[in-house]
Amino acid sequence: MDKQNKKASIRVVLKGENAEKETLIPITSWKDRAARETAASAEKDEFDWILPDEEEDIYKEDPKVQIGKKEKRKGASLNFESKNDRLFPVKQFLTTALIAVVLGVAFGFIALNVISDQEMPAAVQPQAASPAAAEPAAEPAQQPAKSASNGRLATFVVQNGKFSSKGAAESLAEEMKGKGFAAAVVESDGAFFVYGGVGFLKEETAALGQTYQKQQVEAWGGKQAEWLVPESSSSGKLQEAAETILSASLKQIAGSKADESAIQAASGLAAGVKEDSAFKKSLTEAAKQLLNDSSASAGWKAQQLILDGLAAK
Repeated sequence: MDKQNKKASIRVVLKGENAEKETLIPITSWKDRAARETAASAEKDEFDWILPDEEEDIYKEDPKVQIGKKEKRKGASLNFESKNDRLFPVKQFLTTALIAVVLGVAFGFIALNVISDQEMPAAVQPQAASPAAAEPAAEPAQQPAKSASNGRLATFVVQNGKFSSKGAAESLAEEMKGKGFAAAVVESDGAFFVYGGVGFLKEETAALGQTYQKQQVEAWGGKQAEWLVPESSSSGKLQEAAETILSASLKQIAGSKADESAIQAASGLAAGVKEDSAFKKSLTEAAKQLLNDSSASAGWKAQQLILDGLAAK
């Protein structure tokens, strides 16, 4: 009981105007203490809150957000390609393809020239210049075929087809004849060739091949071919007559006028050969055809007569 009746005191520290004064409020009993705490609590509840004026700015300065510096990440980074970088592989591919096409065409022309040179007769191949020669020999303007020897006559022909069966070759030959062209089937090395013209100059048969191509007919002029002819002392005369008559027929096919006097002389030369042969007969009939008619049709007929005479066995 003595402890309960013992007086207690509470020191209250005030802030503000009375901050320097300290007041000691004696508490005589626990009831007084409880009453004082209740009163203090009531005063606290009745505290007037002073709100700031709405017209005044709440913030005198704009708040600033400070962002710390970000450290750069070490390691692999992604590089974004630009539009030009993305198009670079496409441009490179197109350029490579274009260069490949150009090179392919160039090598094709080179290969074609090499093959054509290999097809040339041996007599007209250009000879290699010897070390002692001062200047190389000039290449002839026209390339004649070899002269007849050992029963063989070398000429140039226009090739229109090559077949493994004789029937297919004869079918093409008949179709060409029906269109007014010349055609003959010749067997060589197990194949059947269709020849649409013959001559002693490569340039003449090459021109005839172009005439075929203009008529939408497949043809290759300038191929060399050899024919079997009767071997005799008069073989040279027959070849001389054949050169003139064939040249005249090709001129008429091309639309030019042939020399009639030259045709007559060639006809007489062939007729003077004593040995009879299909080749001799074809030459005389072809010369007669050209003398009677100077049209292109007569030229084709003369070609057909001579092809038949050469192809006859």
